[in-house]
This record gives sequence, C-alpha cells and structure tokens, in this order.
Amino acid sequence: MKIGLFTDTFYPEINGVATSCLNLQRELTRRGHDVHVYAPKCKGWEENQHENVHYLASAPLLVLKDRNFAFPTPLTSWEAEKIDFDVVHTNSEFVMGMFGHHVAGSLGCAQVHTYHTVWEDYTYYITHGVADETARKITRKYSQWWCNRFDRVITPTGKTLDLLRKYGVEAPIDIIPSGMDIARFDPARHDEAERLATRRECGLPEHAPLLLNIGRIENDKNGYRYYWDGITPSVAVLIKAIDHERMAVAEAYGVEILSAEEWLRQSYDTYGDNLYDLIHHNNAYADIKSPATIEARYVTEDVPMSLVPISELARIAGVSTPNIDAVIQLTSSIYQRDFRAEGRCAKNLGIEGMSKAQVTHFFETGER
Repeated sequence: MKIGLFTDTFYPEINGVATSCLNLQRELTRRGHDVHVYAPKCKGWEENQHENVHYLASAPLLVLKDRNFAFPTPLTSWEAEKIDFDVVHTNSEFVMGMFGHHVAGSLGCAQVHTYHTVWEDYTYYITHGVADETARKITRKYSQWWCNRFDRVITPTGKTLDLLRKYGVEAPIDIIPSGMDIARFDPARHDEAERLATRRECGLPEHAPLLLNIGRIENDKNGYRYYWDGITPSVAVLIKAIDHERMAVAEAYGVEILSAEEWLRQSYDTYGDNLYDLIHHNNAYADIKSPATIEARYVTEDVPMSLVPISELARIAGVSTPNIDAVIQLTSSIYQRDFRAEGRCAKNLGIEGMSKAQVTHFFETGER
C-alpha cells in the first residue's frame, strides 16, 4: 500500500512522537509498503532527507521554541496527492495533521489518526495557570472534534482510549502500543564499557525507588507501577539529592553532563517544574511494573557498577557524596553483600592511590 505519514515532529528530533513515527515508517517499509513521511524541517534534517521523507519549510513556535511548525504549500499538496495514497495516517492534531487530513479528503482515501499526546495536560505551558481550566476544556472539546473526523483512531494505551471516550469521541478506536526497535538493546551489540558510559551519561539512579519500596516488593506479589507509584514526592527528593552529588563529581573532573531533570525533558514528551512532576507526567513510565523480587538489576547492577565508581571518584576529588554512600551502605547491609568491594571501586578500576590529576590523565590517555 501507499501510506502517507504526517507529523509535526520527526527524526532527527528525539521525542516520543518522532521516535514512534520513525519506527512505524521503518517497519511498514520493511513489510513492503511504500511509505512517505511529511514533517517540518528541524535541526539536522538535511542528513536524513531522502526520496520518501519530505521535510517542509518551517519556523519555531513562539511558545515552544524547540518545536517547529511547517508551511505546507499548494505545490506540496499537489505533489502529495499525485502519489495517490491508499491510507493517510496523521500523528498531529495541528498543522501537519490538518495538511494530511486535507490530502486524504482530496484523494478520498482511508484516514487514520494516532492520538499521541493528552493535550489538556500541557495547557499550563501557555496559560501559566491563568484560566487554565478553561483552556483544558477547550483542548478536550478540540480533541473530540478532531478525532471524530477520522475513519479510525489509534491510542497507545487503554487509559488514553478511555479518556477519548469521556471526551465524546465516537470513531472506532484501537489500542496499538508505540513500537520499539528492541534490536538496539541486544546485549551482543553493546559491550560493558559502552553500557557503563551510557548509564553514566543518562544517569537516572533507578536503584532509589526500589530501595525505598523494598518492603512493598517483598510483600505485594501483585506489584505496583514502578515509577508512578514507587516514586513519591519524598523519594523524588532523595533521587534529586543523589543526582546533585553525581553532577558535583562530574564537575570536579571537568565533565559536562545532563541532570536527571534535563535528561527527562530531552528524552521524553514530558513536562513539569521538578523531578517528581517530570516522572509522573511521562506516559512512557505509566505501565512499567515493579520487579517481582528484590534481586533486580536496579540494585545488583546499578549500585556496584554506577554508584560505587561515582563514590570512589568523589573521594579522590574531595567531593562529599553522603546520599550515594548511604545507599551503597544500606543496600550492602540488606543484600548481605559488599557492593563496594564487588563493584568498580578504585582498586578494581586500577586507580587506587592516584590523585585527581592522575586519574584524569589516566582516563583521557590510558596511561598511568
């Protein structure tokens, strides 16, 4: 089939919708379909442009300058209609969604829409609390009107389907979770050094919610939502304190890294003024369940392989890390293992007795 994907964000932008559209394009193409993507130009678009990816002239949004809106032209519309799509799949309720709807209407082909984003949760970015409830009502009404224009609607979760039904959407709705290219996470494609480097770069200390919910994991065999239930405001405060220590160690060695909050904003379609809000507004975390046992990698890998080396590097640089050290000690006591001795301590890293300058030289050159 000839399929047109219309989206307001696409690779090389990194966010939930862009990644979902990219995976969909690749998989449909792999299955033999002729897939064309229409999206606004963004930073780096030149390197990704090819025959079936059409980047349109665009400009930054006034309220969200990291997002662009496109300028479809009559010529672009004529060229799209000339492809004679069998299906138009829109992934936006705004400019590119309207453009795709127009193309589908001109062709008389099937129209499918994926409702990726619950817009009423984002009104604060525009209203800043002024008449926000009115803005939320408008977005609910607009979402109802928009979705009812399509032959079929797709939602990534049952929660979103239920919400659209509450809005009054009567169009047929299917739940299709956003696809993921799991081959990227094949352990055979990434050695331990690369995994550790990525863990340090991204740096969310995932062991904290497990440690502070350890009694619940042992007693509640039905499990709970690991992020949304496990990370309460108080747990988030501790995670942020640990993250501050991690960043202080990086700064001591002259390394620039993202904070946990910055990483969440960059990597996910989420929002909020603090770590707790960013985690709880991140729909990608909604259905992640807690481990069934305390023997989970969030402790058995992350403490010895992530927290221990941070703590050891902090000691050499003279940086205080009381929260990280406390987590290492507590988990070692609970698990009856010496995670510091087992892990990437200074001795095991081959840097015992070195000064900060010597460690820096060793890491940069490999020379002692």
